[in-house]
Parts: sequence; structure tokens; C-alpha cells
Amino acid sequence: HYHRVQLGEMALDGARVLTYTEFLQRWAESKYSEPVRAVSGFMRSIEPGRLERTRVVAGQLVELLSGETGVPSARADERSRAAT
Repeated sequence: HYHRVQLGEMALDGARVLTYTEFLQRWAESKYSEPVRAVSGFMRSIEPGRLERTRVVAGQLVELLSGETGVPSARADERSRAAT
């Protein structure tokens, strides 16, 4: 469980969310090797059904955050393309 918390913290710098480039730099830092290893192992070993459930839950979280913050997500673009 703690590795998931560490991974979430990797995406933040105080109250600011890191850019993708900053996150990649942090991903390569040795002090984050344990959560990176745990997440990488999970992604390589997860069965397809569980991966789909994880994707759905993550999408729901994105939608909730978008609704609370008023900031549209990239998923809004995906939905509008799928609808056309």
C-alpha cells in the first residue's frame, strides 16, 4: 500500500502537479526505485480483466477530479472523438 502512496507523491511537488517530463525525471531517480519497481511488476503481471477494472476505476477518478476542479481531462477529447 505504501508504494502506491509514494508513487502518487512522485507526481506532486508541494501543491503543484508535475509535468510529464518532470515526472519522467523523477521516475529515473534512485530514491524512487522501490515504488517504481512495485508498479512495474504490477503492470507486467496483472491479468487482463483486472487491468480493465483498474483502467475503469482510474477513468472514474479522472472524471471526479475534472468535475471537482472544473479542468477538462484528456478523456473529454477521447469521448468527443468516439461520439463522432
